[in-house]
Amino acid sequence: NIGNPNNEATIKELAHKLRDMFINHPSTKHYSKYSEIIEVFSKDFYGEGYQDIDRRVPSIRKAKEMIGWEPKVDLDTALRKTLDYYLELNLK
Repeated sequence: NIGNPNNEATIKELAHKLRDMFINHPSTKHYSKYSEIIEVFSKDFYGEGYQDIDRRVPSIRKAKEMIGWEPKVDLDTALRKTLDYYLELNLK
């Protein structure tokens, strides 16, 4: 699993981006209602004592050195391609 260090986003930001892309996607125009995003604090979801980190930025140094890999897709493009694929598969 290799990430793109330029695609940093919070789960909240990802949820809003994906919801907005879903709402504006041509294949979903017939939906009259969309899921709402409900924000839950990690402590409430996982319980007392849960510890999380504020930022997750992957290092791709080894991938660059060993196989010459560099990311080519930005976050919005990756989300759009994933959504297109999922909708094509499931809305037939």
